[in-house]
Amino acid sequence: MIARRALLAWAFVALMPAARAQGANVRRRIGFLHSSSLGAGAASLSVLRPLWAQLGFVEGETVLLRAPEGHPSRLPGLVDELMRAEVQVIITLGRPATLAAAARMAPVVAIDMETDPIRAGLARSVARPGGTVTGLFLDQPSLAAKWIDLLREAVPHADQVVLLWDPRTGRDQIEVAQAHAARRGLQHVTVDWLAAGGPDAALAPFAGTSSGIIVLNVLGFSARAAEFGGAALRYRLPMLAFARFHRAAPAPGLLMSYGVEQRNYYARSMVFVDRILAGTPPGELPIELPTRYELTLDLRTARVLGVTFPVTLLAQADEVLE
Repeated sequence: MIARRALLAWAFVALMPAARAQGANVRRRIGFLHSSSLGAGAASLSVLRPLWAQLGFVEGETVLLRAPEGHPSRLPGLVDELMRAEVQVIITLGRPATLAAAARMAPVVAIDMETDPIRAGLARSVARPGGTVTGLFLDQPSLAAKWIDLLREAVPHADQVVLLWDPRTGRDQIEVAQAHAARRGLQHVTVDWLAAGGPDAALAPFAGTSSGIIVLNVLGFSARAAEFGGAALRYRLPMLAFARFHRAAPAPGLLMSYGVEQRNYYARSMVFVDRILAGTPPGELPIELPTRYELTLDLRTARVLGVTFPVTLLAQADEVLE
């Protein structure tokens, strides 16, 4: 069953064209700034593009997409470019894009605001941010602890966790993950997934060990999930990731995923955008946390790895792939 807020998100979006019909002569223009890439693997775009079309936005005209494509130093300039194009609000995906847009005082609806918005100086409070940034706070540090618990439950013989990390996301999540692994009696190794030189180089050193792989908040990982999943299978390493990337992969590889239900999560961003375009300042819109998470277990991968999911974990699963 879809959570009530998720249903409301799509119902609200569906009503937006009618609600804004009276102001159709007013040109509305929004920006979308991805922290990494606009490549085919960008899960957010697969959800947002149909919504934009439904709401009458035309890509390249009234919705402008930008990403640094491997050059994060370009982000401030891309924000300036969007502002010169007179966008009225910028949707940002990921910490680097959000911080870059906030530094330019642009109206921002942040998706995956994984850094604590108060501690990062983006908001005075969750209920009333007070600045130019609002959106969706995905508490990635807390999720990291949950992922370690799930891995421990599914693969109790594992004595080490390999944390695939992206330094661009900040240290909040990695520090919580390292501390929680230690509390659970697990050794931990941190691997910078970009510097490692590809999935084989990143995972081969752990072949033959009792290690599990946890993909932390890694920018652009969805585009390479199939490669990493394939490498995890070759080296017989159980891997857990945030989202259900394995649905788009040609072969199984991720043992488990646990994260928000993406379709409705990303749709919520357009509710914020609509209210800002209608005149509400971002600082008056409360920051939201997800209300629904999904656990997916892949029995195909489990069989290859010789993993037997405990009954308690199977009972928690929202989806079991066979």
